[in-house]
Amino acid sequence: MPKPTFSGPESLIEISISSNAGQLLWADVATEVGQQLKLDPDSLRGMLPHGSLDLNSPSVILTLFAINMASSDAVSFSIGKDDSGGQALKLKCQRSFFTGKVASPANSIANSIANSIAKSSTAVDLDSDWVDRTADKPLVVFFHGMNSSPKAFDVMRLAVREHGSATASVGYDYRQSIAESARQAMASLNSAFGTDARRPDLSLIGHSMGGLVARQMTESSAKNLASLDPKCIKQLITIGTPHQGSNWASLPPLADMFTPDGMDADDLMDVVLHRPSSLGIQDLIPGSPFLQTLNSRDRRDDVRYTAIIGTASPVGESQVSALRQTLKSMDQRGTMLRLIRPRIKPLLESFDELTAGKGDGIVSVESARIPDVEDQVEVSVSHFEMINRDGDDPGSSVLSIILQRLK
Repeated sequence: MPKPTFSGPESLIEISISSNAGQLLWADVATEVGQQLKLDPDSLRGMLPHGSLDLNSPSVILTLFAINMASSDAVSFSIGKDDSGGQALKLKCQRSFFTGKVASPANSIANSIANSIAKSSTAVDLDSDWVDRTADKPLVVFFHGMNSSPKAFDVMRLAVREHGSATASVGYDYRQSIAESARQAMASLNSAFGTDARRPDLSLIGHSMGGLVARQMTESSAKNLASLDPKCIKQLITIGTPHQGSNWASLPPLADMFTPDGMDADDLMDVVLHRPSSLGIQDLIPGSPFLQTLNSRDRRDDVRYTAIIGTASPVGESQVSALRQTLKSMDQRGTMLRLIRPRIKPLLESFDELTAGKGDGIVSVESARIPDVEDQVEVSVSHFEMINRDGDDPGSSVLSIILQRLK
């Protein structure tokens, strides 16, 4: 098998692994990643799924998408072309995602993410010199996306500090309701400020679900949030945030339905009985009570709003077409898919989240817009790339947009 190509700045790795007529083994992926990063391939195999990959199969698109959804901004898989024009598996992630986790065989992607959630829940990482730096500038507070952690913004925080502002990053547990995450975040920030009588003005920046947490903090009443007065929030910047929800949030474990023996009893019950997902995921379903309440509120006149919107889906047009045809074929054959048609109807009718120009792979362009806000900026990056690019890469434009709007 041809050697993978490797590129990218120090903090980000991009590896392209060539296939044999579209066929790959996950073990081969682990081997190639291990060779590139000089890590133990056996430990890497424990982090990745098992078995083979057929890059020609629409089911693989869903499998990779499921991994990307579970990994949020930690890792991204996609299907593309290698230098010779053949099919290749593309891997993008922060270098530390693998290098910090290979010591233990229990460090699967799922376990690594779960550990991050546990460690980041309601945690606040606040610059030690925030008092001096916020004398004439707001404190810039970052909120990570689903299944992520405050460390996701380390590179951006460094750039913002160099720009002259103090920063903080707040963790939360995506499995609880977004309203509860916002309430806890306000309480945690208030506690982090300690006994200092002065509370700084705040500029909130949130990626994906984190943008909804930040917006809930901004537009909810002080009575609902307790501890810290929302009036201290002077700016809100959301990055790839599903203000109108995401169709993916209402779906059952579709990836399992494409693989023989892939569904266990719990998965089957989830599908047939429509068992609710975690509260945070429920809040992301289009038309959820949370989103209805959030979008019924007026925007605050004293807050500067910006929505940064990604338009570069990592899924190609041909792959979207193949996936659509596969789902429609299954629907027509009277399979189990028809039992859950109400839940997958949005996916059968619209693939905006996955279509280049209409979505970033996770969130559609229309959903990423904040209602009644003028400053809506479209950027040709994917959901993953929005906060995982730096240097001369196109994704650095997201950072440039942020720095231009911070005062």
